Amino acid sequence: MTKQNMPAERLLDVENVQVHFPMREGLVKAVDGVSYHVNKGEVLGIVGESGSGKSITARAIMRLLPKRAVDAGGRVQMRLNTGEDLELSSFKRNSRAIRQVRGKHVGMIFQEPMTALSPVHTIGAQIMRTVQLHMGLSRAAARERAIDLLAKVQMPRPTELVDAFPHQLSGGMRQRAMIALAISCNPSLLIADEPTTALDVTTEAQILELLKQLQSELGMAIIFITHNFGDVPGPYCRNGDSGRHFLRAQASLYSGAAAFHSTPWCRSGTAAPHHSGHGARSLQRAERLLVQSTL
Repeated sequence: MTKQNMPAERLLDVENVQVHFPMREGLVKAVDGVSYHVNKGEVLGIVGESGSGKSITARAIMRLLPKRAVDAGGRVQMRLNTGEDLELSSFKRNSRAIRQVRGKHVGMIFQEPMTALSPVHTIGAQIMRTVQLHMGLSRAAARERAIDLLAKVQMPRPTELVDAFPHQLSGGMRQRAMIALAISCNPSLLIADEPTTALDVTTEAQILELLKQLQSELGMAIIFITHNFGDVPGPYCRNGDSGRHFLRAQASLYSGAAAFHSTPWCRSGTAAPHHSGHGARSLQRAERLLVQSTL
């Protein structure tokens, strides 16, 4: 597909992305022609029920699809801080080119930090390795940055917990460590894939407020993925219930396709119906394959 020029304010263009899974029941079109865009500094909310293709679309951007997934078409294009436009969809999963983009230009907060973080390395070691790779810092400077990042995400006792292993932290603290790792190289885009799924409501509110604060401070764009309509403004929010939100646009996914894309205070669009029968079971199996895959 020919590279297209993006508007000056554009950071990411996702156009007609399609991801299929060969299953016993047949071919599952987990993502079937999804298109949306993210402007510089914008916060885009992606909302949809389980199996709607939210996480798979995000993995397609990062080229982190499972080996069984079939990249059936579409284009993902991103503008770097240098002004260069890269067509991410043309990169192979393990290519050097995409590894230079991950972490440095695009950070990702995964759904479950206990499985996303390495259990045999300390939190600090994982952050240090990332900043040494992408920023060229010395070991001492990388450690100082790791401590500063843990302090930035409001981790208690960052000088001590920098040497802690993931299993030694609570769920909320692991998620803060995951956020610190994701923003460690000052990416221009942060993908938050259901970052509050496994957290209690109090910790969830704290993580949402932390993301809002970091976005305002660092000026990065965020794709916020959730299945909780309460986290996303727009057609689903009640009058007067928009104060907690920091999203400035939203897209709704249903059955692998975008249902609508709107500004947060737009009242157009309708809630997507529920999955049923064969399609729901196949999509859920495909989603389990995604979760079980190794990066």
